[in-house]
Amino acid sequence: WADLALRQIAERRRLLTGERAIWQRAVLGGAQAQKNWARACGWYLLGVARTFAALGRGVAEEEEAFVRLATWLMTLQGHDGLWSVYVEEPATGADTSGSAGIAAGLALGHRLGLLPVEALAAAQRMVRGAEAHLRPDGLLGGVAQLNRGGEVLQRGGYRVLAPFAMGLLAQARHA
Repeated sequence: WADLALRQIAERRRLLTGERAIWQRAVLGGAQAQKNWARACGWYLLGVARTFAALGRGVAEEEEAFVRLATWLMTLQGHDGLWSVYVEEPATGADTSGSAGIAAGLALGHRLGLLPVEALAAAQRMVRGAEAHLRPDGLLGGVAQLNRGGEVLQRGGYRVLAPFAMGLLAQARHA
């Protein structure tokens, strides 16, 4: 199963990433969608890190790609510790869910020895930044709308509560 997992990572890297890009989805032989959507960046980074953790690390080529994408994402972190809905477009506003996923991937990457201490510091800044969006009942606000509403809704300022964002934040805190 380890070989299959590594092949999946390699294929997903081929389909879903570029030098400075992570897409949410891609059709085999076809178009990619939702370039640099923060939640997709978080899913990708955290998924690869979790796979490496389960395998006891990856292969050099995949680890290098992980480090390259993580390093690039760290440069895009906002002053409030969060990433924008579309990570290269600050005008789209912050998204706590995508930010938490990215932070969890960074923290786990550091714990695995793949990323420098700056990655852990970036994750900790995100956790502190997310505190402004925690409600007294424990729910996390500031979550970009689900993508069923389309990219126009994603790019707007409408934010929601979503339980999955709380799980990603918990992973960022405890990675």
